[in-house]
Amino acid sequence: MCEGPFDALALLAAGYSSAVAIFGAQGWRWDWISHISRIVFALDADDTGQRSMHQLAYDASVRGLHVRCLSACAYGGHKDASAAWAGGVLQIDGSR
Repeated sequence: MCEGPFDALALLAAGYSSAVAIFGAQGWRWDWISHISRIVFALDADDTGQRSMHQLAYDASVRGLHVRCLSACAYGGHKDASAAWAGGVLQIDGSR
């Protein structure tokens, strides 16, 4: 789960088979994922994105989901997955 449609496209291109955009750090609804047990959050590297990602990760874990967060380091100094992909530096570990 990421913040924008171009981030989702970058994650798909990088090998994640399921990526969705929520259109901003506050655009999330838990009922959208009532049928899944695992989630990876890949929000922007800015302060708002990182704070929101950690809050969402906590909230997801309280709901019993297996949670991973894509570190801001994965963006190689860029602001998000899309910019990192365009810059050729998007680093995603092997977990999918």
